[in-house]
Amino acid sequence: MKQPERSEVTPPRRSMAAAAPRVARPHRRAAPAAAFDDFPPEFFDLRTRLIALPALKILLCAPEKNAGTTLHAVAHVANGVARGTQDWTAPTRLPQAAEFWWAFTPAAANLSAAAVRRILRRPPPHHDRWRTAVVWRDPLERFVSSYESKCAGGDHDGGINCEQYFGLEASPTMEAVAAALLRRREAPCGWNPHWAPQACFCGGLASDFCAYGRRIRFGRDMGPSVHALFEGRVGAATLREIDAEMREATTVPAAKVVVRRKHGGRRGVGGGARNATWALRTMVAEVYASDYSMLKSG
Repeated sequence: MKQPERSEVTPPRRSMAAAAPRVARPHRRAAPAAAFDDFPPEFFDLRTRLIALPALKILLCAPEKNAGTTLHAVAHVANGVARGTQDWTAPTRLPQAAEFWWAFTPAAANLSAAAVRRILRRPPPHHDRWRTAVVWRDPLERFVSSYESKCAGGDHDGGINCEQYFGLEASPTMEAVAAALLRRREAPCGWNPHWAPQACFCGGLASDFCAYGRRIRFGRDMGPSVHALFEGRVGAATLREIDAEMREATTVPAAKVVVRRKHGGRRGVGGGARNATWALRTMVAEVYASDYSMLKSG
């Protein structure tokens, strides 16, 4: 099997010495009145991002910001069930949203953590033909994607997942968000899933990353890898639907994140966070040290 390529961004080998972050002027409406107490408990449980499809014998780990929405839609297509809505921020939508996001967790499939570990750790043929895959993403690129969707007006739930979560003014800079992550006192695996390290997801990628049979890098080329994962497990018509879902996936190519020593860290033309300062890269390397270590091992 072809080995997956490793992250192209490596953490700098020097200590962080960034200046106090600036906060930009507000550019969008204030965050909606909401509280994390209203969020379903599954939202905070990073184990729920492991998609378990026992009938197809497929395990697929999709950490937040790694095409999770698309891959959950793919799981619904593969099972031939209605996908419902992905938006659970309104109480009236919770039943449908719960069906979209949590229908294929290991618990829903009656798979214990020990059973999942056995599937991952036993080589063929002892794992009974299970196919396993994890979608990973360059940590800096993933951070920028989270910033754009939650802090730069990209998503409807940005206010609660950015300004309210960090206690920042509207439209903070990327440096301000990275600095806020460094100041958080709770363990990183307890962070908001949009900001938690990938190493924390699916029961512990820090130890299980290399146990997945397919390690798929997030990007425009995910489609063929996901196609191969489901090929032979679903019918031809269903596979075409899966391919269609993957073609619609929104991706941020690695080239969009350019590290510069000066004049970076702000939203670029068209809302794209195109420039990342060296100070930002250094902070992200510290915040996501566990991810860089995980990817290096793979």
